Amino acid sequence: MPALIRFSIFAMVAYSVAATGQEAAPVRLPGVPELPIPKGARYGVNKFDGLTYILVPAGKFHMGCSSRAGEDCSPLDESREVTIERSFWIGQTEVTQGAYFRVMGTNPMSHGGALLPVDSVTVYNAEEYCEKVGMRLPDDDEWEYAARAGTTGPRYGAVEDVAWYAKNADYHTHEVGQKQPNAWGLYDIFGNVGEWTAGVYARNKYDIMYKVYGGSWATAAEDIKFWSYTGVLHSVSNRYIGFRCVGISNQ
Repeated sequence: MPALIRFSIFAMVAYSVAATGQEAAPVRLPGVPELPIPKGARYGVNKFDGLTYILVPAGKFHMGCSSRAGEDCSPLDESREVTIERSFWIGQTEVTQGAYFRVMGTNPMSHGGALLPVDSVTVYNAEEYCEKVGMRLPDDDEWEYAARAGTTGPRYGAVEDVAWYAKNADYHTHEVGQKQPNAWGLYDIFGNVGEWTAGVYARNKYDIMYKVYGGSWATAAEDIKFWSYTGVLHSVSNRYIGFRCVGISNQ
């Protein structure tokens, strides 16, 4: 069954947060982080992986490097206006090892913990997981739109506050949700692990490379930016790359 159809019928237990404060999504299963939800946000808990998903509204944004925001941009990276025509759900965090094991029955990591982001997965592993929970990988424009959450600069806060990266990560991943979230309540947009997207970087008759966004625990501070991505071969799995899922909303 196509992922889009499956998403429209899977049991997302939906909630709304009162405009006067924050609350934590209800914890259903081990390996699911208990994190605050921004006031006024809509969120749901996926019945298959137990993770929380935030509803991102439709809208327009400037995707890419923005010289108007004072960034040093190459002509190829200069921003362009993009319209996101439908609201969509996106993981509040990167997929955790606990959630991955629950859905897939295996953990590709040789070490770690339930609340660490899963890594060492190919793009096909990530796609399979997302399909099993009724979702899919984000397109590159969806990823950047959700990551920015209305922000026009290169990141939504000081790099030390928002990311586990080369200077502070001590050569390993950390439990999700410890750094400052963006305005829509998404954690670990930057650092920890890079995130597979469905955006195609390059292809030929034999191979395809996909865009990986967000940087990882090994990324330098100057490369921690919304629009910065790496092209990675579809068959690659390593300690630097994980993912989060999205699904189109019926709202």
